[in-house]
Amino acid sequence: MFGERPGSHSLIIAPWARVVGSIKTGKGYAIAEIELGILENFRKMMPIAPQAKL
Repeated sequence: MFGERPGSHSLIIAPWARVVGSIKTGKGYAIAEIELGILENFRKMMPIAPQAKL
């Protein structure tokens, strides 16, 4: 971290903090396939939407 050139490090993060794509330096695109079954299971295990206050 220290001594590195300032900038961004773009990531695509799946549930449970698994990195599925990244761009560490330069310009580019990170693309990842969405696994809807994993997302559904995660939402069932972590039902935070009903707790939202508007």
